Amino acid sequence: MKTIFKILYVAAAVSFLATACKTVEELEPAPQEADGCYGVYFPTQDASGHHVFSPTDELKQTFTIARTNSKDAITVPVKTEYSEDGIFTLSQIAFADGQSEASFTLNFPQVKEGQLYTASLAIDDPQYALQYGPNPIAMDFSLLKVLLLTFEKEDKTPRKVLFISSFWGEQHRNSISYYDVDGIRYCSISGSEKCEEVNMTPSGPIECKGGVYGTGADFNFEWDLETNFVTVNQQYIGWDYQGAYPVYAYDQYHYKLTRGQISKDDYPTANDYFAENPADASTFDPKTGIFNLYLAYFIPGLGGFGSYNETMIFENDDLFYTRTDYSIKLYAGDAVEGKLPVEMNLGKDVARIKYAVYAGELTSNGVGRAAEAIAGDKEENVFTYDPASSHEILEITLDSTSVYTLVAVTYGKDEEGEYTAQNNGSVSFGYVKAGENKPVVLTAGLINSDKYLPEGHPAEETLEYYVFGKDIKSYIYNLEETADFLADSAAIVRAMIEDYTSTIRGEEEEPDEEAAERRDSILNLINTTGDGGLFTNLKPGVSYTFIVVGNNGFETKVVTTTLTTAGKAKAVYGTYTADDFIADVTMADLLGEWNYYALNYGADEFYKRTYKGTVKIKEVNDTIVSVSNLFPTLAGYKIEVPDIRFQIKGGALRSLGQGTAPVTLSKKTYYPYIEYYWEEMSDEDMPYYKANAFYGAYVKDGHIAFVPNPGAAGIGMTFYAMGFDLYTDSEYNSLAGWLQLYGGMMFVRADVDDSGIIPEKEPEGAPAAMPLRKGTLDLKHFHEIKHVTPSIPLKTVSSRIEVKATPKFDRSNPVLSTR
Repeated sequence: MKTIFKILYVAAAVSFLATACKTVEELEPAPQEADGCYGVYFPTQDASGHHVFSPTDELKQTFTIARTNSKDAITVPVKTEYSEDGIFTLSQIAFADGQSEASFTLNFPQVKEGQLYTASLAIDDPQYALQYGPNPIAMDFSLLKVLLLTFEKEDKTPRKVLFISSFWGEQHRNSISYYDVDGIRYCSISGSEKCEEVNMTPSGPIECKGGVYGTGADFNFEWDLETNFVTVNQQYIGWDYQGAYPVYAYDQYHYKLTRGQISKDDYPTANDYFAENPADASTFDPKTGIFNLYLAYFIPGLGGFGSYNETMIFENDDLFYTRTDYSIKLYAGDAVEGKLPVEMNLGKDVARIKYAVYAGELTSNGVGRAAEAIAGDKEENVFTYDPASSHEILEITLDSTSVYTLVAVTYGKDEEGEYTAQNNGSVSFGYVKAGENKPVVLTAGLINSDKYLPEGHPAEETLEYYVFGKDIKSYIYNLEETADFLADSAAIVRAMIEDYTSTIRGEEEEPDEEAAERRDSILNLINTTGDGGLFTNLKPGVSYTFIVVGNNGFETKVVTTTLTTAGKAKAVYGTYTADDFIADVTMADLLGEWNYYALNYGADEFYKRTYKGTVKIKEVNDTIVSVSNLFPTLAGYKIEVPDIRFQIKGGALRSLGQGTAPVTLSKKTYYPYIEYYWEEMSDEDMPYYKANAFYGAYVKDGHIAFVPNPGAAGIGMTFYAMGFDLYTDSEYNSLAGWLQLYGGMMFVRADVDDSGIIPEKEPEGAPAAMPLRKGTLDLKHFHEIKHVTPSIPLKTVSSRIEVKATPKFDRSNPVLSTR
């Protein structure tokens, strides 16, 4: 089958009225068209333009031709220009009397593989074509005959790529067709390949037409096999902004080209544009098999949505590429009695490390020169180390207290036992000699009051914090319920320090420039007027611990302070385990209506339970009950959610994995299954635990709380949510995703429910759109944080700083920038 590779361009028309004084030139009218002209022309058609043919294709192309005057039977004279003689043969172009549209064929059986051929056709006889009319009377055609290939697995089935779009918010798997010419690999992902993924709305699944965006649009790119730079020409993504304006994707080079910021003379393959402008480059990494595409999404002549880093990776990539990993990440701790630990995380292929320590904090250029000297055996004070594992710790002892930089070079080892330098890394640190000290000056505190009640932050849900320091170089904050902190304080602080060493020092995988600027601003406040803020959306009557980790470049200090929010603790906000069970459940006291509370993981509301409505518990048999309305939001999806069954065993309600009746959405049938999710489950662990995930029993009179199965938690399966999952098959083998996840479920009898958070109106069915999702969630506690003036300033009062998250693209309400 012939595959068409096309580059689409669009021009946006702008209407305007301009008035100016200028000399009016006399224009001569065009010559009059010939009487009785047949008005022959070439209609717009896919057959024109550039085409790629496989050696097995029939080497010919059929075109359509039309005329405005259908009188008489005619044979049309055509002027032809070919890139090479003896290649093309044009059939006769003729119309029967009264015929307004006809077809003709261009044959080219002699084309050679890998060579570009062009043909131009024109009708220049004024008796046959309007020379000054509105319709095109010329047409260009070009072709390549190449062997079209696809990436394959060992079993010869297509090896697909997963396109993860940060702009579009979806990910899709697709096959790639490609051909190679002069070191350039021309790749195409067809928009007609059936989607594997499904995305859900209240009215059913969004139609997924195929392609990297699921919109049915093709996606083409060029891959330079020598440099591994990737170019993405301007192309339609299959979506029209406001239903009227086509949106295009293109790489930074073509984006700047369309805006007139660079010229065509800067073309990347001609003048090393990407090599000189690496920030604009889209690339392929042969060590990882990952395409990193830096694409702009724009409407020519109107505006754009910004630039996004898109990722494309081959499935089962470890089988497709011989991956090597010589990476090194270094983390320096604090010196204790003159001994400073340096933690090394190494790639799997690192066989040897050579390192040296330099005075001062080296710049990136300085690190590069040092690494080059080490690798070239030009550095004298070099230590050689052969690691035994991917995680090693060096212990550094130096002569004096100061700031230093450790530079390390990693080596690979070939079959002959030769070592070759592959990669390098560095870490700067403050070292304190034994017997000396560099104490950290850091203070933090909490305040609870109604000061911010007018802004909607009552003392029952709000804690104000402040942090002061001197010469602090880096910091990190956290707030935990005191009970949770005391239960695992060491692990919590260690996790914070790990974040502090990677994120705060700018060593994260994908640095966030805006977040870095925000951190620098807060750091300046800490060291001058003091930083302050609010923790909101807290639980009333609960003790919280504020943890602050700060470093002055030499030593690290952890400061903690504890305070309880105002008000009475609410049972529905409690955190429970099986140890909190005070009474068994029985059939008799279960039946009837209960108020229903849960953590909504589907809406990322998993810090405090919210009211979900009422459920009714009914007896099925002596040991089984059914519970209604456990997934109330699904009503908005026109899904009749069946009652969910639980088993009474050992004095507790135990969850059951269970299928329900098939549902039909947008003419597609799905098979629901009630399943359970645990914290450490990865995307590859798709078989979910089906039964006994949660136990429910009384934690207070009239209050039943569900907790993770303690036995499963003991083997690393800590359950957190019950999911309403949809499968595409009745055997429950192919998971499409989940529609809703609820955790921390509680049933409370209305006559003892004193939560005070039941709304006057029942919650509505479903949000505007809820995606059908796969994978796990980040289960870190969430608190809204607002930076405000500290209540106890050391110097002058600082101005208020609102911390806002970086906005993400929202298809339901897209923001178009005209900059």
